[in-house]
Amino acid sequence: MRQPFSAEEAPYDVVRLRGNFLTALGASGITQRELAIASDVSVDAIRRSLVSNMADPQLSTIVKVAAALGMSAAQLVEGIDA
Repeated sequence: MRQPFSAEEAPYDVVRLRGNFLTALGASGITQRELAIASDVSVDAIRRSLVSNMADPQLSTIVKVAAALGMSAAQLVEGIDA
């Protein structure tokens, strides 16, 4: 099992992980702006949008992020709400 980061390796690992994450986002077609929008929308707002048949333009970003993660928007909401 991986031990917690030591003080010496933490900065390197954080930069490396961030780089890997941004590379994965780029490969999935998600922009950093879209991810920021998706993470800034409340769970209640997502639920309201799902009920209103995706009338909220931000929901399309949520759906895109969820699809990139291999999830439906509803599964993403359940995961956030858990």
